[in-house]
Amino acid sequence: IVDILDSIGYYFEVVEYAEEFSLLPDTGLTYGYRVYGKNSDIIDDCLYLADMEPSYGEMDTLIKEMAEPLRAVMDTFLEIGRSYDYADNQYQKAKEYHAVIYGAADTVAELGYQYMDAIAEMGEAKMAEEEERMKEEGMLIIYNSSRGISIGKEILNEIARQGISDETLTELDLTEIRNLHDELVAVVADLDAATADNDQLIKESLSNSRPFDGLYDSLIQALEWMIKQVESGQPVDLSHSGAPLGSIGHFSETLSKCIERYNSVFGG
Repeated sequence: IVDILDSIGYYFEVVEYAEEFSLLPDTGLTYGYRVYGKNSDIIDDCLYLADMEPSYGEMDTLIKEMAEPLRAVMDTFLEIGRSYDYADNQYQKAKEYHAVIYGAADTVAELGYQYMDAIAEMGEAKMAEEEERMKEEGMLIIYNSSRGISIGKEILNEIARQGISDETLTELDLTEIRNLHDELVAVVADLDAATADNDQLIKESLSNSRPFDGLYDSLIQALEWMIKQVESGQPVDLSHSGAPLGSIGHFSETLSKCIERYNSVFGG
């Protein structure tokens, strides 16, 4: 779904978003730019699973609603990727491809994002249950490291909920971000205390007293840089490659490093 949504976005960087096919002028891009099709047989597998137990309710329903428009777009993108004569006869094939894509793109996007939101909601609920179990069992290192990642994701979700990007970072409402910052600081302090306890390390079968090498401290620092950037009222300098300090991108990259290390330490 993510790949197809990306391809839809790239398609309309070259082709006008209108019912009638028309190439956008002066894009410097060729027709089919970064558009990749996929074998739609996978949709049949998804439909088969959607009728099996256990039921996933809304997600099963969304799969069934999305199946045919998604299949149409996937098959059409596959055709575009193979097409070398799309411009013949005054772009006759391109017009046929466009009729399918334009007719299905909005439905695929709407249902696709609903599906991904439902997946995320289910994942968050399951993770909350798992973290509660860790805490109850006294597995304080894995609990606090997992909770730190969950808070990081909550921060990114709050930013996304507000519709904020690095380009509009100074418009971010910091009210909830500050609350999550304080929670993150407390969780990382508990994590540091747990990893400093030899008995706790033995209980969780860890031999390294610094399994995260300060990555969670870096996560706090990245968040504080971002908060200061917002408070400064100055836009993020995005003129250079990479994610600059104080940006959402830098915080996200630091969180990804925490996730990678967590998976490495706990064999996820």
